[in-house]
Amino acid sequence: MREKIPLPQDFAGRVDAVLESVRPAVRAHGGDIEVVAVENGVVRLKFRGACGSCALAPVTLRLGIEPLIKRSFPEITSVTAE
Repeated sequence: MREKIPLPQDFAGRVDAVLESVRPAVRAHGGDIEVVAVENGVVRLKFRGACGSCALAPVTLRLGIEPLIKRSFPEITSVTAE
């Protein structure tokens, strides 16, 4: 099991900055991504707009966004969406 590493206060902002690389594609489909929280190694996101009801949002999360965040921040253990 991985040791829990305390995250800096501005960590949500740092995750949000990494999401800027995928936002143009998400916005092109009428949506957006919001960082809801980063706690205990878990990033919680919310899909907005058209992406909030898109059946492919979970696929986008697992195959695109989660690997991007985990590559950028090895201390993150999972990424979820509300």
